[in-house]
Amino acid sequence: MPGRRSLFDLPLGETPLWTLREEPTRTYADDGREERATAVLPCWSAQSRHDLARPGFGFDAAAQALGELLGLTGPGFDAAQSAVARFGRYGFEAAAVTAFGRATALPPEGVARVAELRFGHPYAVVAVTTDPAGGPWHALPVYSAWVADPEELPADEAG
Repeated sequence: MPGRRSLFDLPLGETPLWTLREEPTRTYADDGREERATAVLPCWSAQSRHDLARPGFGFDAAAQALGELLGLTGPGFDAAQSAVARFGRYGFEAAAVTAFGRATALPPEGVARVAELRFGHPYAVVAVTTDPAGGPWHALPVYSAWVADPEELPADEAG
């Protein structure tokens, strides 16, 4: 695969964005070397408020048309949209766990190179709807945010 690099090609140790270590393991890998990677996404929260009534935004024309239908006159309307999102230990809205096992004899001894990635720099997040049937709302973005300051795991979620 183009651009793919083995973890065994990288030096062991700690960097600001990842840690690379080796540990003994049992593996079925032909060369006795296994690669594993996990990613750690820090907690974050975001909130926004949008004034939909400001001139030129488009809502003023809709509010005027609605006011005429209701018999109201004048610019006496206010419209805003607020959004709040949070990502924590248990995910954005839901979490899922999948496990698979098989019964075999213990594999021979080998070594695993384990990488832990840390998203400690600004990044974007996008939440989308999911519809297993692939309906018209599938993959519709419903929230996005730019995370510049990750948060610590809340004490009540610490294990």
